[in-house]
Amino acid sequence: MKCPACPDPRHAGGCPVVLELVEKIERLEQQAKLYRDKLRYQERSGREKPFGSSTPSAKRLAKANSTEENRAKRGGAVPGHEGHFKARATEETADAVEEAWAPEVCPCCHEPLVPVDAGSERTLLRGEPTVVRRVLVRRHAAKCLRCGKLYKGNARGALPGAMLDNRLAASMAYMHYAEGATRGHLWRLWGIAEGTLESTFDRMADALEPCMGRLLEEYRAAPVKHADESGWSCDGHHGYAWDFVTRDVSLFSFPDSRKGEVAAGVFGPAPHAGVLVTDRYGAYNKAWTGDRQYCFAHLLRLCQDVGEEHPEDAECQAFCAAASPLVAEAITLRNRETDEDAYRKEARRLRDAIMEVMRREAKHPAVQHAQDAFRDAEGLDRLLHWCRSPDIPADNNAAERGLRPMVIARKVSFGSQSERGLRRREILMSVFGTLRLRTGDPIGALVAALDRLGEDPKADIVELLFGPKKAAVA
Repeated sequence: MKCPACPDPRHAGGCPVVLELVEKIERLEQQAKLYRDKLRYQERSGREKPFGSSTPSAKRLAKANSTEENRAKRGGAVPGHEGHFKARATEETADAVEEAWAPEVCPCCHEPLVPVDAGSERTLLRGEPTVVRRVLVRRHAAKCLRCGKLYKGNARGALPGAMLDNRLAASMAYMHYAEGATRGHLWRLWGIAEGTLESTFDRMADALEPCMGRLLEEYRAAPVKHADESGWSCDGHHGYAWDFVTRDVSLFSFPDSRKGEVAAGVFGPAPHAGVLVTDRYGAYNKAWTGDRQYCFAHLLRLCQDVGEEHPEDAECQAFCAAASPLVAEAITLRNRETDEDAYRKEARRLRDAIMEVMRREAKHPAVQHAQDAFRDAEGLDRLLHWCRSPDIPADNNAAERGLRPMVIARKVSFGSQSERGLRRREILMSVFGTLRLRTGDPIGALVAALDRLGEDPKADIVELLFGPKKAAVA
């Protein structure tokens, strides 16, 4: 072809300069397309949630920007709110009373001051930080002249062979297993070697292991139960952490499986009594034969996903606006209604309103999918047990909150390093989780039990911690 930009007749097949430019433009266009594709992929993967609205915060690659409405909000209480004031101590409620005297000489004019009746009282919280002291315990010995046995005095307030006393050991174990502090963190704070902590935790777990059978019995006997699971590794091998929770029991298990056999071993032989609150994970279907309540928080996300994933569809937006507030009300109802009759009345109203929305005729597949989830759950009798009593929650928050310390520890430690460490975590997290549900001072309760066990090695640590075993109800 002849180049129109070149008058030279010898370039009838095309000007080499122009052809080179055309090839260069084509290469640049291909590169630009490649870069656009890469940029579009990065923008998508940087904002998307791999598990939709159920994606935990640790799996989200970027936090969503705050809305204009949230940025415009001012902090503080609502105008006109009276506010909450700290409780002031009295001579009866204070642990100690101190006198703060005025100066004897005026700092301004250096004249003697005269006492006047214009004083006031102030409530002050004084901290007494833990101070680790190295103590030498001289164990005196005595021998029986008749049998020849030798006896030595025991160190007060410590397990046999332990280097840490019960107060310090219980505090370190609680910070590590219940609050997620690493052993390296504890070493930097208190100067206690990690090996010393590990051996102390081993002794404590051995002493508390009999508690696991008692907690399992109480879990099975509870009228309302929760269960949930999450990932946990042992020595690099992927496994799972299960948390079985009631109102006053938190029982952990760390198997290498997520199968229903794990839950079946905890639930015990059928028939099962009470109500089990879980998500819609299928492993519970065969493991549990009693009443089952699906978690409404998961169903709420299912309704909200319909509106978020289809923002331009009017039917999806109408369904989300109608269903989401009703499901959210069902979750919080037990916190708003304290009278049982009023609770049941409001629960029936919400039940009818929710199912009316779920039975409406829908054309969009996303709306149909959400409606089917509610209708299927109702058909399986796994949707409305919360309407019977405020003691049956519509959510599985109890189990999910119980797993939270473990999830935080997983982010830091990536799991356990040995089977022994796994069993130690199972025992100590179960004991601390249960004590936290039963008392406001789990460390003090454990210290008192361990001190009593040190005085009487034949004492029952289970009864010292959790009281006498309750008689079975016929």
